[in-house]
Amino acid sequence: MQNMDDLGAKSLSSKIDKLAARTGRLERMVVTVGTVRDTPQFRENLYEEKTEGMETVHDIIKVIRRLGKNHPDVKPLTRRFEKEARKFQDAVAKIRDAEARTVEKFKSEGSSIGEEDDLKVGLLSAGQLQVESKMTQLEHKRNQIRNLEQDVTELASMFRDMQGLVDDQQQTVDQIVVRLNQGRRNKDLVWIKSEHS
Repeated sequence: MQNMDDLGAKSLSSKIDKLAARTGRLERMVVTVGTVRDTPQFRENLYEEKTEGMETVHDIIKVIRRLGKNHPDVKPLTRRFEKEARKFQDAVAKIRDAEARTVEKFKSEGSSIGEEDDLKVGLLSAGQLQVESKMTQLEHKRNQIRNLEQDVTELASMFRDMQGLVDDQQQTVDQIVVRLNQGRRNKDLVWIKSEHS
């Protein structure tokens, strides 16, 4: 029978795998932003992938905290998580950039609303009202992505801080060991001097 820590490490590994899969899907979705296939359903799927990706990131952090940094399997899994979190952050940033390019392209072509090109078919169905609605939706999604990106950046910062704490603790432990050894040598010298006196 496996103990709870082993199950926790397996759960952590599984959650990191889920994050990697979500990141892969986001990376594949970025090419669709601003094209004919950029439909409301696509937008909903994109938002869902990003939201569930952030939830997965938060779940992973909870498991890491629960297991503790001293668990033998956590350190390599934490490194793997940091790598996947960076990939997730990069995918979200690519989507945000693609959306920004799409918005800018639309703004620069704003005077030709009657023409139907790939961008307008994907982002606008017809009419000025839909154009404004889509612009508002894009801006809203862009803000949501920025918030997600900030969350991922904060997570990366937390991991750097945690690594610094671990490094600081190791230096403190090393200093304690050195002082203990010095104390033992001093004690031995005092004992030898008292024996010869």
